[in-house]
Amino acid sequence: MRRPELHRFLSLASDELSAEYRRITSRSKEDPGTAGDETEAMWKETLRGWLPDYYPIVTKGRILNQNGKSSPQIDVLVLNPAYPRRIREKKIYLTSAVVAAFECKTTLRKRDLIRFYQNCRRVKNLLGVSRGTIFRELFAPIYYGLFALSSRFSGDIISECERIDKRIIPHPREMPDALCVADREIILTAKSNLVFDKEWFEPADRAKIRELQNLKPVWTGYYPSSGRKHPFVPLGLLIQSLYYHLGWRDTHIRDMHNVFEDTGFRADTGASVRRWPYSIYSKLVQDEFKLQSKLTNGVRWSEWSVLYI
Repeated sequence: MRRPELHRFLSLASDELSAEYRRITSRSKEDPGTAGDETEAMWKETLRGWLPDYYPIVTKGRILNQNGKSSPQIDVLVLNPAYPRRIREKKIYLTSAVVAAFECKTTLRKRDLIRFYQNCRRVKNLLGVSRGTIFRELFAPIYYGLFALSSRFSGDIISECERIDKRIIPHPREMPDALCVADREIILTAKSNLVFDKEWFEPADRAKIRELQNLKPVWTGYYPSSGRKHPFVPLGLLIQSLYYHLGWRDTHIRDMHNVFEDTGFRADTGASVRRWPYSIYSKLVQDEFKLQSKLTNGVRWSEWSVLYI
Protein backbone atom coordinates (compact mmCIF):
# COMPACT_ATOMS: atom_id res chain seq x y z
CA MET A 1 0.00 0.00 0.00
CA ARG A 2 1.35 3.43 -0.91
CA ARG A 3 1.81 6.12 1.72
CA PRO A 4 -1.01 8.47 0.53
CA GLU A 5 -3.53 5.62 0.56
CA LEU A 6 -2.68 4.52 4.10
CA HIS A 7 -2.78 8.12 5.33
CA ARG A 8 -6.14 8.62 3.65
CA PHE A 9 -7.68 5.52 5.25
CA LEU A 10 -6.43 6.50 8.69
CA SER A 11 -7.55 10.10 8.24
CA LEU A 12 -11.03 8.88 7.36
CA ALA A 13 -11.05 6.66 10.46
CA SER A 14 -10.00 9.64 12.60
CA ASP A 15 -12.75 11.77 11.05
CA GLU A 16 -15.27 9.05 11.92
CA LEU A 17 -14.05 9.09 15.54
CA SER A 18 -14.43 12.87 15.66
CA ALA A 19 -17.95 12.67 14.27
CA GLU A 20 -18.87 10.01 16.82
CA TYR A 21 -17.42 12.18 19.60
CA ARG A 22 -19.71 15.06 18.62
CA ARG A 23 -22.69 12.74 18.56
CA ILE A 24 -21.87 11.12 21.91
CA THR A 25 -21.11 14.38 23.74
CA SER A 26 -24.36 15.92 22.53
CA ARG A 27 -26.15 13.19 24.48
CA SER A 28 -23.75 12.68 27.38
CA LYS A 29 -25.46 15.09 29.77
CA GLU A 30 -28.71 13.18 29.36
CA ASP A 31 -27.13 9.73 29.81
CA PRO A 32 -23.43 9.74 30.82
CA GLY A 33 -23.39 5.97 31.37
CA THR A 34 -24.48 5.28 27.81
CA ALA A 35 -21.90 7.76 26.50
CA GLY A 36 -19.14 5.81 28.24
CA ASP A 37 -20.38 2.51 26.86
CA GLU A 38 -20.56 3.94 23.35
CA THR A 39 -17.00 5.25 23.63
CA GLU A 40 -15.73 1.81 24.63
CA ALA A 41 -17.65 0.15 21.81
CA MET A 42 -16.28 2.66 19.32
CA TRP A 43 -12.66 2.02 20.29
CA LYS A 44 -13.29 -1.71 20.29
CA GLU A 45 -14.50 -1.51 16.71
CA THR A 46 -11.58 0.74 15.76
CA LEU A 47 -9.08 -1.82 17.04
CA ARG A 48 -11.02 -4.64 15.43
CA GLY A 49 -10.80 -2.80 12.12
CA TRP A 50 -7.03 -2.32 12.26
CA LEU A 51 -5.70 -5.41 14.04
CA PRO A 52 -5.57 -8.89 12.47
CA ASP A 53 -8.81 -10.87 12.73
CA TYR A 54 -7.29 -13.47 15.01
CA TYR A 55 -6.89 -11.06 17.96
CA PRO A 56 -10.05 -11.20 20.15
CA ILE A 57 -11.10 -7.81 21.53
CA VAL A 58 -13.43 -7.53 24.53
CA THR A 59 -14.77 -4.81 26.81
CA LYS A 60 -15.16 -4.44 30.58
CA GLY A 61 -12.88 -7.07 32.07
CA ARG A 62 -10.44 -7.58 34.92
CA ILE A 63 -6.96 -9.09 34.69
CA LEU A 64 -6.11 -11.79 37.23
CA ASN A 65 -2.66 -13.15 38.08
CA GLN A 66 -1.75 -16.58 39.42
CA ASN A 67 -1.68 -15.27 43.00
CA GLY A 68 -5.29 -14.12 42.85
CA LYS A 69 -4.55 -10.39 42.57
CA SER A 70 -6.66 -8.53 40.03
CA SER A 71 -6.69 -5.25 38.17
CA PRO A 72 -9.42 -2.64 38.24
CA GLN A 73 -12.02 -3.08 35.53
CA ILE A 74 -10.41 -2.30 32.18
CA ASP A 75 -12.50 -0.81 29.38
CA VAL A 76 -11.01 -2.58 26.33
CA LEU A 77 -8.70 -5.61 26.24
CA VAL A 78 -6.88 -7.29 23.36
CA LEU A 79 -6.48 -11.01 24.07
CA ASN A 80 -3.94 -13.61 23.13
CA PRO A 81 -5.20 -15.37 19.96
CA ALA A 82 -4.85 -18.73 21.75
CA TYR A 83 -7.33 -17.76 24.49
CA PRO A 84 -10.27 -20.23 24.33
CA ARG A 85 -13.52 -18.86 22.94
CA ARG A 86 -15.47 -20.75 25.63
CA ILE A 87 -14.16 -18.52 28.43
CA ARG A 88 -13.65 -15.34 26.42
CA GLU A 89 -16.75 -13.56 27.77
CA LYS A 90 -16.25 -14.40 31.46
CA LYS A 91 -14.87 -10.90 32.15
CA ILE A 92 -11.93 -12.28 34.18
CA TYR A 93 -8.75 -12.84 32.15
CA LEU A 94 -5.47 -14.38 33.21
CA THR A 95 -2.39 -12.20 32.72
CA SER A 96 -1.09 -14.59 30.07
CA ALA A 97 -4.31 -14.06 28.09
CA VAL A 98 -3.98 -10.26 27.73
CA VAL A 99 -1.62 -8.59 25.26
CA ALA A 100 -2.99 -5.04 25.50
CA ALA A 101 -5.35 -3.08 27.75
CA PHE A 102 -6.89 0.36 27.30
CA GLU A 103 -8.81 2.85 29.37
CA CYS A 104 -11.39 4.86 27.40
CA LYS A 105 -12.51 8.43 28.00
CA THR A 106 -15.02 10.42 26.03
CA THR A 107 -13.28 13.60 27.22
CA LEU A 108 -9.87 13.46 28.92
CA ARG A 109 -9.40 15.66 31.98
CA LYS A 110 -6.31 16.30 34.06
CA ARG A 111 -7.59 14.27 37.00
CA ASP A 112 -7.88 11.21 34.74
CA LEU A 113 -4.13 11.07 34.14
CA ILE A 114 -3.07 10.26 37.71
CA ARG A 115 -5.56 7.40 37.92
CA PHE A 116 -4.37 6.17 34.51
CA TYR A 117 -0.77 6.00 35.75
CA GLN A 118 -1.81 4.28 38.97
CA ASN A 119 -3.85 1.69 37.08
CA CYS A 120 -0.99 1.13 34.65
CA ARG A 121 1.42 0.34 37.48
CA ARG A 122 -1.09 -1.99 39.06
CA VAL A 123 -1.64 -3.91 35.81
CA LYS A 124 2.04 -4.20 34.91
CA ASN A 125 2.92 -5.39 38.40
CA LEU A 126 0.44 -8.26 38.13
CA LEU A 127 3.00 -10.00 35.94
CA GLY A 128 6.24 -11.46 37.17
CA VAL A 129 9.33 -9.51 36.16
CA SER A 130 11.11 -11.02 33.17
CA ARG A 131 14.90 -10.92 33.28
CA GLY A 132 17.85 -11.61 31.04
CA THR A 133 17.77 -9.02 28.23
CA ILE A 134 17.36 -5.26 27.91
CA PHE A 135 13.95 -5.59 26.28
CA ARG A 136 12.52 -8.00 28.86
CA GLU A 137 13.59 -5.77 31.73
CA LEU A 138 12.40 -2.48 30.20
CA PHE A 139 8.97 -3.65 29.02
CA ALA A 140 6.09 -5.50 30.65
CA PRO A 141 4.28 -8.03 28.42
CA ILE A 142 0.98 -6.09 28.53
CA TYR A 143 0.75 -2.91 26.43
CA TYR A 144 -1.18 -0.30 28.44
CA GLY A 145 -2.74 2.81 26.98
CA LEU A 146 -5.51 5.36 27.20
CA PHE A 147 -7.98 6.32 24.46
CA ALA A 148 -9.80 9.64 24.49
CA LEU A 149 -12.00 11.18 21.82
CA SER A 150 -11.18 14.70 22.97
CA SER A 151 -9.63 16.52 25.93
CA ARG A 152 -10.13 19.44 28.27
CA PHE A 153 -6.63 20.46 29.20
CA SER A 154 -5.66 24.01 30.00
CA GLY A 155 -1.97 23.11 29.77
CA ASP A 156 0.33 20.77 27.90
CA ILE A 157 -0.62 17.09 28.17
CA ILE A 158 2.93 15.81 27.76
CA SER A 159 4.24 18.09 30.53
CA GLU A 160 1.63 16.65 32.87
CA CYS A 161 2.63 13.11 31.84
CA GLU A 162 6.28 13.87 32.61
CA ARG A 163 5.39 15.36 35.99
CA ILE A 164 3.31 12.33 37.00
CA ASP A 165 5.95 9.94 35.68
CA LYS A 166 8.66 11.41 37.92
CA ARG A 167 6.28 11.36 40.86
CA ILE A 168 4.96 7.79 40.78
CA ILE A 169 6.89 5.61 38.27
CA PRO A 170 9.80 3.80 40.02
CA HIS A 171 10.96 1.69 37.04
CA PRO A 172 10.76 2.09 33.22
CA ARG A 173 8.82 -1.17 32.83
CA GLU A 174 5.88 0.43 34.70
CA MET A 175 5.50 3.34 32.27
CA PRO A 176 2.34 3.49 30.14
CA ASP A 177 2.85 2.84 26.44
CA ALA A 178 0.44 5.25 24.74
CA LEU A 179 -1.99 8.07 25.37
CA CYS A 180 -4.11 8.84 22.30
CA VAL A 181 -6.43 11.84 22.02
CA ALA A 182 -8.10 11.22 18.68
CA ASP A 183 -8.66 14.85 17.68
CA ARG A 184 -5.39 16.21 19.03
CA GLU A 185 -2.31 14.01 19.41
CA ILE A 186 -0.76 10.79 20.63
CA ILE A 187 2.01 10.48 23.19
CA LEU A 188 4.23 7.40 22.98
CA THR A 189 6.96 6.02 25.23
CA ALA A 190 10.59 5.60 24.16
CA LYS A 191 13.43 3.90 26.03
CA SER A 192 17.14 3.92 25.21
CA ASN A 193 20.60 3.23 26.57
CA LEU A 194 23.74 5.30 26.32
CA VAL A 195 26.57 3.47 24.55
CA PHE A 196 30.00 4.35 25.79
CA ASP A 197 32.45 4.57 22.89
CA LYS A 198 32.65 5.48 19.23
CA GLU A 199 32.99 1.88 18.06
CA TRP A 200 29.66 1.15 19.78
CA PHE A 201 30.25 -2.49 20.63
CA GLU A 202 33.90 -2.70 21.62
CA PRO A 203 34.83 -1.41 25.08
CA ALA A 204 37.87 0.82 25.27
CA ASP A 205 41.06 -1.28 25.21
CA ARG A 206 38.80 -4.35 25.39
CA ALA A 207 38.47 -3.77 29.13
CA LYS A 208 35.31 -3.60 31.21
CA ILE A 209 33.65 -0.26 31.73
CA ARG A 210 34.45 0.82 35.28
CA GLU A 211 32.16 2.53 37.79
CA LEU A 212 29.02 1.52 35.96
CA GLN A 213 26.93 1.99 39.08
CA ASN A 214 27.72 5.73 39.14
CA LEU A 215 26.33 6.37 35.67
CA LYS A 216 22.74 7.04 34.57
CA PRO A 217 22.85 5.76 31.01
CA VAL A 218 19.26 4.49 30.72
CA TRP A 219 16.98 7.12 29.21
CA THR A 220 13.20 7.21 28.93
CA GLY A 221 10.92 9.84 27.48
CA TYR A 222 7.51 10.65 26.02
CA TYR A 223 7.31 11.55 22.35
CA PRO A 224 4.37 13.76 21.31
CA SER A 225 2.97 13.76 17.81
CA SER A 226 2.17 17.48 17.98
CA GLY A 227 4.88 19.68 16.53
CA ARG A 228 6.09 16.99 14.11
CA LYS A 229 7.79 18.14 10.91
CA HIS A 230 5.61 15.78 8.88
CA PRO A 231 1.81 15.43 8.80
CA PHE A 232 0.54 12.89 11.28
CA VAL A 233 -2.58 10.96 12.13
CA PRO A 234 -2.73 10.03 15.85
CA LEU A 235 -4.53 6.78 15.04
CA GLY A 236 -1.75 5.77 12.61
CA LEU A 237 0.96 6.28 15.22
CA LEU A 238 -1.09 4.33 17.75
CA ILE A 239 -1.51 1.34 15.43
CA GLN A 240 2.19 1.40 14.51
CA SER A 241 3.12 1.41 18.19
CA LEU A 242 0.70 -1.42 19.02
CA TYR A 243 1.94 -3.51 16.08
CA TYR A 244 5.49 -2.98 17.34
CA HIS A 245 4.56 -4.33 20.77
CA LEU A 246 2.66 -7.30 19.37
CA GLY A 247 5.45 -8.08 16.93
CA TRP A 248 7.82 -9.17 19.68
CA ARG A 249 5.74 -12.29 20.24
CA ASP A 250 3.87 -12.52 16.94
CA THR A 251 6.26 -12.70 13.99
CA HIS A 252 3.35 -12.67 11.52
CA ILE A 253 2.53 -9.07 12.43
CA ARG A 254 6.03 -7.67 11.87
CA ASP A 255 5.67 -7.05 8.14
CA MET A 256 2.58 -4.91 8.71
CA HIS A 257 4.39 -2.96 11.42
CA ASN A 258 7.11 -2.23 8.90
CA VAL A 259 4.50 -0.94 6.43
CA PHE A 260 3.24 1.59 8.99
CA GLU A 261 6.75 2.65 9.92
CA ASP A 262 7.98 2.91 6.33
CA THR A 263 5.00 5.06 5.34
CA GLY A 264 5.84 7.66 7.95
CA PHE A 265 4.00 6.47 11.06
CA ARG A 266 6.82 6.57 13.58
CA ALA A 267 7.65 8.80 16.53
CA ASP A 268 10.00 11.73 16.04
CA THR A 269 12.87 12.47 18.35
CA GLY A 270 12.90 15.46 20.65
CA ALA A 271 11.37 14.25 23.89
CA SER A 272 12.60 15.43 27.23
CA VAL A 273 14.57 12.70 28.98
CA ARG A 274 14.42 11.03 32.36
CA ARG A 275 17.68 9.26 33.27
CA TRP A 276 18.02 6.04 35.26
CA PRO A 277 20.98 4.22 36.87
CA TYR A 278 22.06 0.80 35.69
CA SER A 279 20.80 -0.62 38.97
CA ILE A 280 17.37 -0.90 37.34
CA TYR A 281 18.79 -3.92 35.47
CA SER A 282 19.58 -7.35 36.83
CA LYS A 283 23.25 -8.25 37.42
CA LEU A 284 23.22 -10.36 34.26
CA VAL A 285 22.23 -7.40 32.08
CA GLN A 286 24.59 -5.04 33.92
CA ASP A 287 27.50 -7.39 33.24
CA GLU A 288 26.64 -7.58 29.56
CA PHE A 289 26.57 -3.80 29.41
CA LYS A 290 30.04 -3.60 30.86
CA LEU A 291 31.31 -5.80 28.05
CA GLN A 292 28.96 -4.35 25.38
CA SER A 293 29.32 -7.60 23.49
CA LYS A 294 25.62 -8.17 22.76
CA LEU A 295 24.42 -4.61 22.16
CA THR A 296 22.86 -3.83 18.79
CA ASN A 297 21.85 -0.61 17.05
CA GLY A 298 19.34 -0.38 14.22
CA VAL A 299 18.53 -4.11 14.34
CA ARG A 300 14.78 -4.61 14.46
CA TRP A 301 13.42 -7.01 17.07
CA SER A 302 16.74 -7.31 18.90
CA GLU A 303 16.30 -7.76 22.67
CA TRP A 304 19.73 -6.13 23.14
CA SER A 305 18.98 -2.96 21.17
CA VAL A 306 20.17 0.36 22.58
CA LEU A 307 16.96 2.08 21.42
CA TYR A 308 13.24 1.21 21.55
CA ILE A 309 10.75 3.65 20.02
